[in-house]
Amino acid sequence: MEKSQETNSIEELVKIVDFAETQHGTNSSRGFRYHLQTLHLFTVNDLKSILVPETAFGIFSALSGRLLTTNPSPTLTTVLSRLPHAALWTYLNLVIFDLANQRLLSSLLEDSVNKPWRPLPSHRLSLAQARRLLLFLIPAVTAASIFLGGLEETIVMHVLTWMYNDLYGADEHYAVRNLINAAGFMTYSYGATRVAAGPYELNAVMRYQWVPIIGAVILTTLQMQDMSDQDGDAQKGRGTLPLKWGDGAARWSIAVPVVFWSLACPAFWRMQYWGWAVPLILGTVLAGRVLVLRSVEQDKITWKLWCVWTMTLYVLPLCKDHGVFIRALGA
Repeated sequence: MEKSQETNSIEELVKIVDFAETQHGTNSSRGFRYHLQTLHLFTVNDLKSILVPETAFGIFSALSGRLLTTNPSPTLTTVLSRLPHAALWTYLNLVIFDLANQRLLSSLLEDSVNKPWRPLPSHRLSLAQARRLLLFLIPAVTAASIFLGGLEETIVMHVLTWMYNDLYGADEHYAVRNLINAAGFMTYSYGATRVAAGPYELNAVMRYQWVPIIGAVILTTLQMQDMSDQDGDAQKGRGTLPLKWGDGAARWSIAVPVVFWSLACPAFWRMQYWGWAVPLILGTVLAGRVLVLRSVEQDKITWKLWCVWTMTLYVLPLCKDHGVFIRALGA
């Protein structure tokens, strides 16, 4: 009797998967603008946390010249001319990550409740179409990276995407989840800078000191993104830090590292007092908000502030060596 019930449950699950794989897909004859909007809906939640900050990281780092690259005297116009390339490289890799994440059946079920506007729950694509799109994009983005730059980083991103999504690293212990996320942010930072720097290479400080420091920042503070979705993560069985430690302890685990890195990063670059001001002020506000303002809506706002705070750290090398602007004004 129990074996029969188990067989029926498996058959029902197979039917659900088959239905999700084939139903409600979009017509391929839709216009180009429609498909662009579909891609945008896959990535819109990560534009503020990945696309904009990591593209900015690449541009800031390339403009910093010999501090982080082998370019002794970058020019403002040359580096900014590569802004579209750096943004495109970052976005293409982001599309693959988000598509791989949202095509999971568990993600589809969760998004049907929490984010019904996303392409799969809103029936803009079926799971089968999403899978085929991913089959096309992985080699296409890899080939594009040969011309844009950042080929090695793209390959690493493919591996991290596979670990995070298909191997369910996102649902493992929070340490595993944060480690993969930190590695992903580091890879975006390396890749965006490599593209923005053009023919120049990343130097040892960039490779072995600054980007690993940024990775440590992400590793110790990224749980901020989990604070506003504790109910959804609990339903999905994710081992996020707020669920493991409790809400109060998790908030302190964010506030203390934020203040620490707001001091440590300017200290690493031996900034003048004005170079400490913005990261420290914003970091203090961020730490205060996460400890005091604890509603879901306030946590969402604090998460956006976290994204801005990371950018104040990313720009520190350029504040240390802003000769590129002096050269531009002199020209």
